Parts: sequence; structure tokens; C-alpha cells
Amino acid sequence: MFKINKKNVVKNFDILNKKIFESKLNFPKEIEIEYMDTELGAYIPFDEDQDHDLLMLTDDWETKDQFVGVLLHEMIHIWQWQQLKNDKCGHDEIFKQFQNKSQQLGFEVEF
Repeated sequence: MFKINKKNVVKNFDILNKKIFESKLNFPKEIEIEYMDTELGAYIPFDEDQDHDLLMLTDDWETKDQFVGVLLHEMIHIWQWQQLKNDKCGHDEIFKQFQNKSQQLGFEVEF
């Protein structure tokens, strides 16, 4: 088991941001780390009901690689929202391009 805390998240976010996103991502205003039994992570952009974006991650991981893969998955959604202003933030062609780029750099995107 691999446990995370905000320090782990910030450190890995910064590494991935530099290597894959050319340091263009802003860290979400809020992060929640707690056990989630239905998913490993989620990114919730701000909207008319929420005045800031939120990154949610479970606190319990099988491996560090799994954590990094899920964080990377959510960071692709952050890119879609922050850089492309895409309110759908789905698993579209842009997502697949970053998934391929990540794999070429040695990172696996978790689903």
C-alpha cells in the first residue's frame, strides 16, 4: 500500500507539469485526499455553483505508479479545462494525445 499526502501530490504534480505540460498548469485551488470507494480520483472545475477548482484523490493506493498514473489522468483533464477552456474535459483526441506523449516519456495514464 502507498499512502499519499498533500506534499506527495504537489511534488508529483510539479514533476509531471514540467515533463509533460511544459509547466503550464496551475495547481487546483483545493485538494481533497480521502478514501473513495468508487473512484481513485476526480477533477472538478469551477462553475456557477463552485468558485474554485477541486482535485480529489483517494488516500490509499496499491503502488506509487498507480497514484502517479491517476494524478496524470486528472492533470490531462486540468489541461483541457485550463488551457483549452473545454468544459467537457472528456477522453477525447486531446486526452489520447497526452496519453501517448506520457507513455513515450515512461508514464502510464491510469483509467
